[in-house]
Amino acid sequence: MKTRLTVLILSFLAVLLWTYPAASAQSIAPRQLPFPSNAGNVGATGVNACGDIVGGTSSPDVLPSRAVWWDDRTFAYLPGDGARAAAINNRGQIVGDNGVHAVLWQSGHVTDTVLGDDLGNGVNNSFSFATDINDAGEIVGQADFGVAVMWKNGQIQRLSVPPNAVYGIAQSINNRGQIVGAVQLSGGENHAALWDNGVFEDLGTFGSVSANAVGINDLGQVLIYSQDQSANQAQAILWENGQVTNISTGFPGTWTLSSAINNFTQAVGYGAFNSSVQAWLWHDSSTIRLLGLPPVQGTDYTMPGRINDHGLVVGTSQGQPVTWDAPANPPHQISAGGPAVCPYAADTDFTGGKTSVHTVTVDTSAVLDPAPQQVYQSLRFGNFTYTIPGSVAGSSHRVRLHFAETFWTTVGQRLFNVNINGARVLTDYDIVAAAGGARKAVVEEFTVPADSNGQYVISFSTVRDNAAVSGIEIE
Repeated sequence: MKTRLTVLILSFLAVLLWTYPAASAQSIAPRQLPFPSNAGNVGATGVNACGDIVGGTSSPDVLPSRAVWWDDRTFAYLPGDGARAAAINNRGQIVGDNGVHAVLWQSGHVTDTVLGDDLGNGVNNSFSFATDINDAGEIVGQADFGVAVMWKNGQIQRLSVPPNAVYGIAQSINNRGQIVGAVQLSGGENHAALWDNGVFEDLGTFGSVSANAVGINDLGQVLIYSQDQSANQAQAILWENGQVTNISTGFPGTWTLSSAINNFTQAVGYGAFNSSVQAWLWHDSSTIRLLGLPPVQGTDYTMPGRINDHGLVVGTSQGQPVTWDAPANPPHQISAGGPAVCPYAADTDFTGGKTSVHTVTVDTSAVLDPAPQQVYQSLRFGNFTYTIPGSVAGSSHRVRLHFAETFWTTVGQRLFNVNINGARVLTDYDIVAAAGGARKAVVEEFTVPADSNGQYVISFSTVRDNAAVSGIEIE
């Protein structure tokens, strides 16, 4: 029988003990989410940048289980008995399973993502579940009781694995299309896995018998836990371009598992604590305890699910859904010249220029990880500067500038220059030429260090007509 990657976790919960830092250690109190009294046990598993939360009910006394959704902290059931929701993207698409097949909820309706009993690619769809979805609508999970898969454009794809792999699972996908998970080899060991542009990379076991990659952010940072069944030890690991950081060192015990990571390198997980399970947050290279609700009969059981870029953590404590507010700066995503369009903030941090809105349809199909449609319909134009604070001085970040020409129609009608922190990054830039036409989105990306004040100063200067930009991101 193929060994499930979660078997080792369950065995550890029953036998491992360690002492958490004293009461003087930094900690964050939970906030309980509303749910019906007859729902049984309820947990929150996913959250997007807009603060929408998903989860599910699970109780032997309350059947069947139901997928749930909190919109602005208002509780609602998703359609479908026996369903569980795992993740939600910034477009509001939700994925999970109905106990048999992976499912996708869109606009409140459930869609079975399995497209038949046999898709002709060697995947038997008698059983499947989805674990994550990115903003492009690409879904990952597992099918056929042990095949790592991705659903793209409604079609299921088997992810490549080594020839001696007997089990696989895809756990997380970022907005770059990179996927992480794990594979089990014929010798019984579980290896953390990365799929980059469809190419499999074995990340190894990190000195243990088992490793599982559970999260990847848009920076390509991978969150992993590795565990040794015989020694009853586990550790949380941050992997980035081959560099490994043990983020368990802030814990006095030997057992720590990780759950999720956001684009600010904040990670959450859980570990054993006086015969209970406690949640933790790794922030700015230090450990913060995520407190649970008052325990039932003296036993505390608190586990986080995911964390968004605003630092909102969701999870479960004593069988009830909770959130925690981590110390995080809001992401630098600005709708230039326009109102807030989740996850983009309303226009801010600018000097100079004017604004305009054109309610036309913009083609975003050529852009990897595009902004929402409404962002491309607004713009700031003229000669102007954005001064965006909140970064560590000298730290490098990816700056993404979003453009769409919604006024002019041909090449050469709008030309401008762009500087970031005094360095020229775009010269005589022509949106129509770069995008391949009018009303088409295009994104220019630059990896640039923050200045000595921890700021990004982005200046736009006109060459012909008016400089313009629709959206700005700093990741």
